[in-house]
Amino acid sequence: MNARPTTPAQQALIEGIKKRIPDDQLESCIEELKKNDKNVNFLDEKGMAPLHYAIIDGKPSSIKILLEAGANPDFQDKAGNSALHHAMKALRDDLVSLFLNDDPDEKSKLGLNNAAINVDTQLKNNDGDTPLHLYAKRGDHAGNQLLKKHGNRFPISNLYIQNEKQETPLHCAISYDNMYFFTFYIDAFSHNYFNQVDIKNSAILHGPHGDNLVHTAIRRLTNTSLKDNEARTQTMLHLLAGVAPSMFNEKTEATRLSSGYTPAELLVKLKITNSEISYIANHPDLIRQLTFSQRQTLGALQGPLNNLRDENAKLTTNVVNLSKDNVELKEQLATMNSKLDKLTQLLEQQLQLAARSSKNENNTSPVSSPRPSMFK
Repeated sequence: MNARPTTPAQQALIEGIKKRIPDDQLESCIEELKKNDKNVNFLDEKGMAPLHYAIIDGKPSSIKILLEAGANPDFQDKAGNSALHHAMKALRDDLVSLFLNDDPDEKSKLGLNNAAINVDTQLKNNDGDTPLHLYAKRGDHAGNQLLKKHGNRFPISNLYIQNEKQETPLHCAISYDNMYFFTFYIDAFSHNYFNQVDIKNSAILHGPHGDNLVHTAIRRLTNTSLKDNEARTQTMLHLLAGVAPSMFNEKTEATRLSSGYTPAELLVKLKITNSEISYIANHPDLIRQLTFSQRQTLGALQGPLNNLRDENAKLTTNVVNLSKDNVELKEQLATMNSKLDKLTQLLEQQLQLAARSSKNENNTSPVSSPRPSMFK
C-alpha cells in the first residue's frame, strides 16, 4: 500500500488515537470521517493505518471501536504489516487474542459485537514474515500460552512458510531463543503436534544456507548474545534426535569450496568443542532409543539441575564476600551442594541405564569411546 496525504478528518482520527482521547470523542471522529464517504482503512503520510496506531498505543477500547467501524485487520501498512503483525511485535498477547479469538461468547466478553473477525494468519509482510514468524522471534517473553489457546488459528502449514531469508517459523524460534515455541511443536512427549509436523518438509530441510533445524541449532552456538547457549542447544538437539535422527545426516548447501556439511561436520567447521553436543550430533540414533520414562526423567531433571547450579554459584559468591562466621549462609550452601550432588548422581544413573538399554536392544557392540556426561 502507498502512503498518501490525509484529509483533515483522517488526520484528526489519527491524532485522536495517538492522544488517547476518550472513546466517545473517538467515535465522533469516525462519524465525521464517514460523512465524507471515507472509511477507516487508509494510510497516512507515514504509511500507517488508524488500527495500526491503536495497536502500537495499546488501548484495547480504541481497537474495538475501530473494528466495529469497519477497520480491516488484514489492511497492511507500507512495510506490509497487518494488525496481527503489529500485535505480535508489540508483545501484547491480549491484543493478539483480540484478533484470534473466534468464540462468540468470548468476543462478547471483549465488547465486540462482531463475533467473527477474519484474520489471515499466513499474510506476509515485506520481509516475508507471517505473524507466526514474528511470534517465533519474540524469544521467551510470554511462553506458549497463546499457542495453546489459539493454536487452531495457526494451521500446521504455517510452519512451512519461508520468509525472504528462507527461514520458517521453526528456524526463527531456534535462532531467536524461543524455547517455548520450539518445544510446543517439537517436544514429542509433551504435545501431540509433532505427529502432524512434517519434519522432512522441503522448507524445513532447506532453510538459510540449506540448513535444516539441526544445522540452525548448532549455528546458534556462535551467537554469544543468547543466554545459556550450550544448555539450550543441547536440549534442542536432544529433542530433534528423538523426533527425526535422519536430519543429522543432511548436509548444508554445496558451495564452490565445499560439498556441504552435516551437523557433526559443521561443529568442526565452526570450531565448537562441546563434547555433549558433539556426542548427540554423532550418535542421534542412540539418543532416540532412550525410553519414554528415561526421556521424561532427563527432561524433568535438566531444569532443576541448571537452577541449582545457578543458585549454587550465587551462594558461593555470597559466602566469599560475606564474613566467614556467617553460619546460616554456609549451611544453605552445604544443603544446596548436597542437593546438587544427589541430582547429578541421579542423572548419571539414568544416562548409564539408557546406554545399557540401547546396547541390549540393538544387540550391538558398545561404541568405541565412552559416552561423555550430558552435564558437567
